[in-house]
Amino acid sequence: MNTATQEVYHCDGQAQSFQHSLNGFSTPVVWLIFAAFHLGRAVEVTKLGKRAAVMLIQKFGNSSLGLAYAVELSEVLLAPFVPSNTARGGGIVLPIVSALTSSLGSTIDTDPQLGALLSLVGAHSNLVSASLFMTGMAANPLVVTKAKTVFPGIEFNFVQWTLGASVPALMTMLIMPILFMWWCSTDRQVGSREQVKLLVQDQFAELGTMKNCEKRLCGILLLCLMLWVGSDLDSGLVALLGITFLLFTDTLTWKDIVTNTNAWDTLFWLGGFVTIAQQLSDAGASEYLGKNISSGIVSLNLPAVPTLPILYFVTSFMFSSLSTHIVALNVTFMEAGKHLNVNPMLLVPCIAYFSSLGGCMTNFSTGTVAMYFSKGFISRGRWFSIGARIAVLHLLMYFTVGVLWWRCLGWL
Repeated sequence: MNTATQEVYHCDGQAQSFQHSLNGFSTPVVWLIFAAFHLGRAVEVTKLGKRAAVMLIQKFGNSSLGLAYAVELSEVLLAPFVPSNTARGGGIVLPIVSALTSSLGSTIDTDPQLGALLSLVGAHSNLVSASLFMTGMAANPLVVTKAKTVFPGIEFNFVQWTLGASVPALMTMLIMPILFMWWCSTDRQVGSREQVKLLVQDQFAELGTMKNCEKRLCGILLLCLMLWVGSDLDSGLVALLGITFLLFTDTLTWKDIVTNTNAWDTLFWLGGFVTIAQQLSDAGASEYLGKNISSGIVSLNLPAVPTLPILYFVTSFMFSSLSTHIVALNVTFMEAGKHLNVNPMLLVPCIAYFSSLGGCMTNFSTGTVAMYFSKGFISRGRWFSIGARIAVLHLLMYFTVGVLWWRCLGWL
């Protein structure tokens, strides 16, 4: 029974099972992520992502702090087009970070401070970049899809997602490397500038001169970004047009599309997750749980904000997958906020951004974090301790700078 509408949920399993099981696959945001995975595949195949990261290191690699900012900028530049945060962080950025630490003589036994700094920067900037764009992580669009169901009429698209996150996320990324240098006791000087120069030369020698396919890809990515930001076209349609251009210009082949297993895997599980979430919502389960959470907050005489968003953030600690956390709880907390009459344009952005940022607390929240931790520069206990401090930084930044920025945007 759906107590809000007093309507009984009916489902004829025998007659409607096929229709309901495929319902989630008709959602535009599922196809946006599917298409974005292929854009990300093009970034990997053409080596454009690696080239951009090496160019940033060449530009900013005069000091430890400069290298840290180069790693962060690499994540930010790649995030709109590589929707798998694990593929982006672990497949493109991490190999370059590993090459940097080894070439500069940083090992677990010798000068581990630089390795610790870059490991922390790589892991945490991956989470921040995932929160900065709707296409920064595969499960992000689930938040947008369910927000429109719980709060009919809400407008929270690709542009608004990025605009709302831009100021607090970028300010956080400015502060984090400085804090990590302090906590890791890292010297400002990176050592021999000549070592960084030799590494960059080796990487460029491996990449060769910029190929025509990379130039074409740059144009296609810029076109997609302009259409996402400046047109009324559906973001999923824009991404599919991007794939079409990649194929017509021979930047990607059909074989590249067919063999991109990450994209096809994500299409199936994301479409399935949307279906499951929709059925739970239709059956009243999400509303029931949300009502009980809201009743608990009221009975404890706690303010709905910031209690509800902070509770959602902290529950990330219980999950070893950011996507699973989103699927399990994002609708429930939206329903709770609805019962507590929380402004949707405060609650939905918090859930959207905290879905990724909450992964900062553990060393197992997502694949990229686990890979950086496995380098061994930081012990488990220290990782948790630093993660707790970064969690406080995120919460303070979004409930101060973030809220002020959202007021300037007219959301509140």
